[in-house]
Amino acid sequence: QQEQLRVLHEKFKDEVNHQLLGFKNSLEDFDAYHAELKGVADKQKVSHKKLLQHADKTIGSQLSDADIKIAKVQKVRKMQFLNPRVPPTNQNAHLFCDKIVSQRARKKINSLKCVLKELITETAG
Repeated sequence: QQEQLRVLHEKFKDEVNHQLLGFKNSLEDFDAYHAELKGVADKQKVSHKKLLQHADKTIGSQLSDADIKIAKVQKVRKMQFLNPRVPPTNQNAHLFCDKIVSQRARKKINSLKCVLKELITETAG
């Protein structure tokens, strides 16, 4: 009976050691997987930051273009106001339409710019 207990104890000890070894291997696999996921997340974060910065730059450029168009429209309208004999041309009408569209676009672009700045700040943090 003592011998059976000893054999049973040895089997139990071997089984526990086998289970512990399996858990250790699983933990090592999880650590490696976690490190890999962290690397992928970091790369994605950098990529998103670059995309947001590019979008911010593009929107800034579009806003600048809209400002230039608005200034042209204002100049043409001022000329027409100062010299009412100057008949409006198709180009002037086109510039006037651009002004209206540009004002709407400016509002939308400014709100998008604020959102992008917030996203860049969050991504950087």
